[in-house]
Amino acid sequence: HNATYATPTADELRWQMAVAMTYGVQNIDHYIYSSHEEGYSCMVDNDTLNVTDLYYDIKNVNNEYLAWDNIYMAYTWQGVGAYDAGTSNAMLSMLENKLNLTNYGLTVASSNEDLLVGVFDHNGDKAYMITNAGSAGSSKVGDGKSFTTADATVTVKLAEGSYKCAAVIDNGEISYVAVNADNTVTLSVEAYEGVFIIPVLN
Repeated sequence: HNATYATPTADELRWQMAVAMTYGVQNIDHYIYSSHEEGYSCMVDNDTLNVTDLYYDIKNVNNEYLAWDNIYMAYTWQGVGAYDAGTSNAMLSMLENKLNLTNYGLTVASSNEDLLVGVFDHNGDKAYMITNAGSAGSSKVGDGKSFTTADATVTVKLAEGSYKCAAVIDNGEISYVAVNADNTVTLSVEAYEGVFIIPVLN
């Protein structure tokens, strides 16, 4: 805790879970601890035993991911690649063994924010967890360095193929995005978020 207790907002929690899933996590557990110390936020008020806003934040974000866990769990994680938008970002500079995404059927053509891209496979069919990496001023948590993130407009180019569309899962909801004639797809990856994209072949 570095002498302070960090209570994530719903956005920060959503982002932490997206990063974990980009790295192929199979299970997410929340660290829940009740304390009377000043400045510590709990899921339950110690005096009234009523649930707090933090409880609902965690519940809502959990439900967003649980809405499609059956899809996510059907895939096998292959590794993580990255896209550097040109800003200084300790998160990307510390990344080791990153994949060459082109070898896995996807190239990030453009993005105004740094990205982490998890690659997944299901019987030869690829899917991708694209997470807004923002800009981390340091690799050390709680050292006072800034972390910023903004909405990203991302264009990816898929491997050669005949596509019906791309399924995009964002905040637990599935939408379908057109694949252009040049096999590119443009989508929004909002601040503190990640999306799961599944190219759908004809």
